[in-house]
Amino acid sequence: MFKAFKIIIGLIIFCSLFSGLAMAKEKYPSKADGYRETAMFNGNQNMPFTLYGIAIDWHLDCLKGKGDKCMRVGEAMEAGEGDLVAEIRAALGYYLAACEKGEGVGCTKAAMIMRAGSANFISTELAQKTATRGCDELGNQDSCVVKAIGLSANGDPMAGVNTSTLIESAYSKGSDYGCQIKATNLFRTEGDEGALESAIAMFEKACREGHAWGCTGLAEAYSDGIGVRADRTQALSAARSGCLESEGNTVPACSRYGYLLIRNGPQRNMSLGIKLLVKACLASDAFACNEVGEVGWKRPLGTGITAWEVPLYFRDGCDLNNADACFNLASIYEIGFDQLAEHQSPMLSLLEKACSLGSAEACDKIKSMGRAVELMRKRPPKVDPSKTALQQLAIAVEFAEQKKYAIALDAVVRLMHEGVPEASWVLGGWFYYGYPGMINEPRISDGIILIENAARLRHVEAAKWISMAYWYGDNVAEDREKGQQYMAFAAQSGDPEARDIYRSMLAEPIRQERARREREMAEEAERRKHDWGYQISLARAGWLQAQQGSSYGTGNSAAASASWQRSQSALDKLNWNNAVGYATGRTTACPISNPYC
Repeated sequence: MFKAFKIIIGLIIFCSLFSGLAMAKEKYPSKADGYRETAMFNGNQNMPFTLYGIAIDWHLDCLKGKGDKCMRVGEAMEAGEGDLVAEIRAALGYYLAACEKGEGVGCTKAAMIMRAGSANFISTELAQKTATRGCDELGNQDSCVVKAIGLSANGDPMAGVNTSTLIESAYSKGSDYGCQIKATNLFRTEGDEGALESAIAMFEKACREGHAWGCTGLAEAYSDGIGVRADRTQALSAARSGCLESEGNTVPACSRYGYLLIRNGPQRNMSLGIKLLVKACLASDAFACNEVGEVGWKRPLGTGITAWEVPLYFRDGCDLNNADACFNLASIYEIGFDQLAEHQSPMLSLLEKACSLGSAEACDKIKSMGRAVELMRKRPPKVDPSKTALQQLAIAVEFAEQKKYAIALDAVVRLMHEGVPEASWVLGGWFYYGYPGMINEPRISDGIILIENAARLRHVEAAKWISMAYWYGDNVAEDREKGQQYMAFAAQSGDPEARDIYRSMLAEPIRQERARREREMAEEAERRKHDWGYQISLARAGWLQAQQGSSYGTGNSAAASASWQRSQSALDKLNWNNAVGYATGRTTACPISNPYC
């Protein structure tokens, strides 16, 4: 009897759990449950978006003051749950609302997104204000760490004392961020064996507990022999664990793992090492960008890295403030590597940036140049190569508008020779449509080549443009299959307009009336001309935003540690994990919509 009773109770519990799981499955935002057009202010704009189903209820509860519901809809928007379109700019608005309503974790997430620029704008002031609220008013210890990083980056005269106090307090109260930053700062302390010993112990403990940052630190220690005897096997083991078996931001661990595979592993590991480094560079890991560039420059055979890609990897690394990447970029300019032969020069400003970021080689190189340095400083380039590629493009477009055509053209061509896709997109438009005073007669063939090159480099607007050119046979041989392929890439990259156009392409009958086709082609050509100018103006606004900040800063430990705090969105983490799984053979699919594939 008792046994039968237990079975019945067990069945009731099982059914309840099954029912709960079924309900949980249903509670994903679904178009079938209705929609609502709305907007949230994210510190920069009222961001419009569409909510579906249960997300509407979360949104309404958020407006009524329920901070946990603000977090819930923010996380759903960030990850693109159910039928929602992933939109971190909207998610940021909800995290800010959650912070206002007393959710400290919302303050942390919002501050990190605004400081990192993940929502297409940077606001250090609002980020610091938000982190301060999360720390001082709501007691969120991760917010205290973000606040500490902000104090250091803002040049506060008391930053050293305040930062250390905040981080130590956060660490003592169980903040994983606090532990991470403390360990990293100890590891970077020069000439203090006790600090190194403590850092290694913290790395080991964190790695054992499955935190990627701990494995990354441990891999670096064993790889470079810092605080421990250099041990390639231990370094590889720690890096592999951090990349493939840990939680959190695994990008730096995968970057280190790729580096160790190509530097110390057998030749058969070269391919995997390159794949991991390339993907880590796409994920904005500056160390990885420099390493890929070095391999392509110094050991190109069998790597699959072409000569034209080398300056682009160094540019990406330098724009992310990697000293070695800036020095290497200056070096290949000096020797006139590949297409840079047209712009051969010492590139003093790149050397000075590398030196300020800690490259002893760059500092020595500047000293060896003697009096030539002062002469070059008196006549600096109008478009400074030490600025980021996008900052330089913004300046070049300004010079074009000021009718200083030679300066503008030289800068954009130079960036094109660095492999920067935006430069090919801008230059392609100038050539295709002409630019009175600079390119008086359109050079249509050259323009098409440049725009298609930008599309091949995953530039979405260029892909849409060249797709329609092939679709209608506008100044190229009509090739509907190729047109569909380019539009498919743009659509799968998440562009809503491209998705709509791609659907209409698939629905288009093969045979069409010639007169209608000709009319549509003319209309489309005019639309693309308007779109090119419009998209350049939009892009320029973003480039100008990038221009607001300093192109590089100081190398203090807390600021350096901030790179370990890279803010990865939920969708970004899913994409990254999928790409790494594909590279290592753990999964068989990596869709084109994944930016790391």
